Amino acid sequence: MDAQTIFVTGSTGFIGSHVIGELLNKGYRVRCAVRPGPKADFFKSYYSSKFDESRFQVIDIPDIASSGLEAFKDVQAIIHLASPPGHASAEEIYKGSVDGTLNIVKHAERAGVQRIIITGMIQTGKLEQHLSSREEVIRCKDPFIVYESCKVISQKAVWEWATCHPHLDITYISIPLTYGPFASSFYLPKPAFPGVNRFLYQLLVPNGSYPFTGRYVDVRDVAKVHVSALRSPLASSLGERKEVTFVSPHVIDLSCAVSLLAEQRPLLKGRLITGHAPVLKEEQLKCDYGRIEMILGFRKDEFTNFEKTLLDMIDNFVEIEARWIEEGYVVEIPHY
Repeated sequence: MDAQTIFVTGSTGFIGSHVIGELLNKGYRVRCAVRPGPKADFFKSYYSSKFDESRFQVIDIPDIASSGLEAFKDVQAIIHLASPPGHASAEEIYKGSVDGTLNIVKHAERAGVQRIIITGMIQTGKLEQHLSSREEVIRCKDPFIVYESCKVISQKAVWEWATCHPHLDITYISIPLTYGPFASSFYLPKPAFPGVNRFLYQLLVPNGSYPFTGRYVDVRDVAKVHVSALRSPLASSLGERKEVTFVSPHVIDLSCAVSLLAEQRPLLKGRLITGHAPVLKEEQLKCDYGRIEMILGFRKDEFTNFEKTLLDMIDNFVEIEARWIEEGYVVEIPHY
């Protein structure tokens, strides 16, 4: 049987770059949506030297909320990872998260796409009540509340639409903060600290701030389950929505994290955070690992432990940092 063609949004992002590598390693044909710019240029150059157009294609789509998305022709499945850029306004975040996701699922259904896998987020519980309308989102000045609320509104809107279109198989994989090393195809400006890895980079700042949560998952595990979801049981056979909460069973102990770095990476001792590590008191998330295995084929004992996540991530950063310094850049990890 010919390899399936998978359309991926957010392919140049932290998670997306790992997903692309996983798809290609599994033999899929990949068609990527990218926003034109330096990231897209680097991404195209990286993969065009390794795969021809029969395996890997890049489509410039500046705005997924309004594009016709003719690129879905002959696509069997979509992995939707894209989210608005960090500098976006509240209106742009709503448009990308809510309108963009709905635009994708509607065009996918018309094009005969069989499956869609969408990345959701686990609500932090820090908000008493999420915003529920476009107008409330646009008025809000807190970017964290805007982003989380748009994710909630988007997911609700997709499931409402899906009730009238049950033939399109949809899987939502909701994840917490996602840590790990960058994929080799990831474009990193010089110097820059994108994504949530910056929360753990604080462990390398003597007067840094500790992360506010110990809930996490390794980016490589996230990539694996987004790809394995392409072979998951159909929702029609399960008789229920395919919503999966995907959280590592290994909770972060911040004090142990600092001790681990001191012990395993002694050259970094002089850089480590000096403040007293807080004990994170959080409610246990309801994560059904049996359900994860049933739907995504990923066992509880397959999750990457935190020690490996942390050491691989820090080693990756230190290597990148050394290159930046060699090129004459001043590298200073920002405070958060």
